Amino acid sequence: MKINRFGLLPLLPILVMLANPQTAGAVIYAFKVADPIALTTGDRHYQSIDYRLHMDPSKVNWISWSQFGSLQSYGGSSVIDGAFANNFGVDDYFKLRVTSSLGLETNTYTLDRNDAWGKAEGHQAIIYGDKSVAPDVVRQSLKGQIREFDEGGLIDECFTEEACYNFHFDFYNKYTPMRGHNEFWLLIDAVEGYIPGPCEPEPIIPEPGTIALVGLGICGLRLLRGRRRVRST
Repeated sequence: MKINRFGLLPLLPILVMLANPQTAGAVIYAFKVADPIALTTGDRHYQSIDYRLHMDPSKVNWISWSQFGSLQSYGGSSVIDGAFANNFGVDDYFKLRVTSSLGLETNTYTLDRNDAWGKAEGHQAIIYGDKSVAPDVVRQSLKGQIREFDEGGLIDECFTEEACYNFHFDFYNKYTPMRGHNEFWLLIDAVEGYIPGPCEPEPIIPEPGTIALVGLGICGLRLLRGRRRVRST
């Protein structure tokens, strides 16, 4: 982009719970995926992030990414991000692939694409959910152009039943050497009483070489103890 707008935003808790005025009885859970990053050199692909969440899609209304840990106000409605100076999302787009602990995997999708002047193009933010319940997404370019997107979820094929879901994000820059993003959050609108959360830690399975080394060490200790007993007799 032509202007570096990657200032630090106010620090918020890792998890924020908010009532959703648009979906009666629903609660929005905000999970902080990444802190701000600003680079001036490097590869076109400048960052990769994996974020894991355990959830039941049947109890989730929609999922979106956002620069904030809450919805913003625009035109009397609650929206994703809102209209403010240079609000064009990430610089310049990211790709998303979702996998589940059930063995399902989505295609790789491109989101939040914007041109050299920050004009938003294509699908912006809503990852999962019907457009009738998902909030609109609002973007403002470097020239002050405001665009409002009425989106439904881009990904549905992986969200089938309760499981651990891994969100893999790859961030790309296309234009000037400046690249990065503000805070990066996942917003999950869930039915009342349901709380999505972190996945169980994955079990640590030693590599075969490590197991062999441990076995050799135990054998060596037994041999050493045997020699000491012989000498003492």
